Amino acid sequence: MSFIEAYIVEFEHEAARTRKLLKAIPNEQLEWQPHEKSMTFARLGMHIGNLNRWIHTGLTTTEIDFSTVNLKAPQAESTADIVAFFEQSLEQAISQLKKTTDEELQVVWKATAGGKVFMETTRKNLLKNEVKHIVHHRGQLTVFFRMVDAYVPGLFGPSADDRAKQSV
Repeated sequence: MSFIEAYIVEFEHEAARTRKLLKAIPNEQLEWQPHEKSMTFARLGMHIGNLNRWIHTGLTTTEIDFSTVNLKAPQAESTADIVAFFEQSLEQAISQLKKTTDEELQVVWKATAGGKVFMETTRKNLLKNEVKHIVHHRGQLTVFFRMVDAYVPGLFGPSADDRAKQSV
């Protein structure tokens, strides 16, 4: 199995976990944020979906200049908007991944802002970093859930909330 084939399997597996978490975002709490410097539930959920677009962009370009390109996620009005955006961006990412060869993953990709390089890595490393980035933000979401006393779905087996439901 090639790296890209193995990556797609793992990426789809992680996407199922991410989807489960995004669907649990409390619709009535979309604008809640734990601190003024933190993202809201809505913004964090959309950011996670937007990371799938980064995968597509990284595989279809060799450089992106943030002083000229806007890759910000749209605003969400509901949990359903967040999930729909995630699904749409996931489909784009997987479609592009399936067209990509292991050789293309060796291409160097750069992120710049007004001529200043702030990231330069191979596409392969970019893919690995994007999964880590998504997992990082999933962790933030689970903390947000706890802070508002919302249900936390189990991602690697049952959560404490799942176990509490089972014991009733």
